[in-house]
Amino acid sequence: MLKSLEERGNVYKQLSDEAFAEFFKKLVKFLVVSSLVGFLLGFLVTFNDFGSGWIIENPWLFRLWILALGIALMALLVAINARKMTAKIVRLTRETGADLEQATAEILALNERLKQENLKLGADIEITKQLQTMILPDKKTLQSVEGLDIAGFMHPADEVGGDYYDILFDKNLIKIGIGDVTGHGIESGVLMIMVQTVARALLDTGEYDPVRFLNQLNKTLFQNVARIQTDKNLTLLFADYKDNSLTLTGQHEDVLIVRRGGTLERISTVDLGFPIGLEEDITHFVKTLKVPFNQGDVAVFYTDGITEAENDNGKMYGLDRLCNCLQTYSELSSTGIKDAIIRDLMLFIRKQRIYDDITLVVVKHK
Repeated sequence: MLKSLEERGNVYKQLSDEAFAEFFKKLVKFLVVSSLVGFLLGFLVTFNDFGSGWIIENPWLFRLWILALGIALMALLVAINARKMTAKIVRLTRETGADLEQATAEILALNERLKQENLKLGADIEITKQLQTMILPDKKTLQSVEGLDIAGFMHPADEVGGDYYDILFDKNLIKIGIGDVTGHGIESGVLMIMVQTVARALLDTGEYDPVRFLNQLNKTLFQNVARIQTDKNLTLLFADYKDNSLTLTGQHEDVLIVRRGGTLERISTVDLGFPIGLEEDITHFVKTLKVPFNQGDVAVFYTDGITEAENDNGKMYGLDRLCNCLQTYSELSSTGIKDAIIRDLMLFIRKQRIYDDITLVVVKHK
């Protein structure tokens, strides 16, 4: 496009020079001819016998000759001014062409710089995506968790995602975490990686109390958020499994549980915490809720990328449809349930663009 613009400028300048030169030639010819004709007509009508003397037979003939002479002089002046004006226009046209060439060169340079910066940004985004993928629990890790059948799924939106999920465990505790960082982009992805790193470090140090665990994680994230000067925060929920029960801590989406008999429970987490990274001390907001989780029960954790996903008509997938799908396939393994939900979601979305990260964790008691 820029090359085409430069070519157009050169063509415009060339055509302008040629057009004005041709116009000037025609104008001069016309004015000279009209001047000569006017002068000769005046001469002929005011002289008798072609050179026998100056004889004015009628006053109006003399005035006609004066008028013709004036027209000839005016035509000459117009021709002179037209020449000057044409030269000025040609000069301005050439200057405009030069300015256009300079502007085109600057645009080309800017375009090249933006291209290089986009390549660098694209590389940074790709690295962040790879880091996010690397720290997610793999299939082997999930299969090594005793007593639970776990399957996870994460699909980031077009940019770097801000969803978080992880399965942390040692000989004393199994900890399931899920969260959603506000917005998208590199900052959201980096914050998600921070959450995973801090959570794993806290469990490695033997912090098993769910309230202290979340408070310490929030304090560290708050300090890091302030350091990088971002306004990002996240919803974050942990579910600690031990002795056939889940202890929920933190504020996030509803937790869905289908009992062995098919009964579905929706457990709100609104009163169990506070957005992470907004306040340094959230001790007074953090609470726990202990929920029975026995053999055959299924727990589902998700982000709003699922429930708020839209189809071509702008209709959201919704929590009700997620619950119905979960109940329909609750007899399957965790992988079977996960695949069924994602398949139903994609059939609903069809070709509609995915605007938010999609994260799903299915836990089934063996």
